[in-house]
Amino acid sequence: MKRLDLSYQLDVGGGGEEQNDSSRLCISSLALALERNTSLQVLRLAGNDLDDPAIAALARALGTNTSLRHLDLSANGIDKH
Repeated sequence: MKRLDLSYQLDVGGGGEEQNDSSRLCISSLALALERNTSLQVLRLAGNDLDDPAIAALARALGTNTSLRHLDLSANGIDKH
């Protein structure tokens, strides 16, 4: 797989507590997969209301990932901080 679009699918910061926990687990799993990834080149995570822990997990994963060429984090409110 070279492209993965999860835009507007996870909603980490919105929804109820159970949905948030599930979405955070998904982001954590995605971050672990990105650390080992050798084929994914495009990842779209737009509009998922990613919170600081989610962004931190993704940032750590990108420290070891060498194949990802495009990461879309638009519409996540990241510029609010």
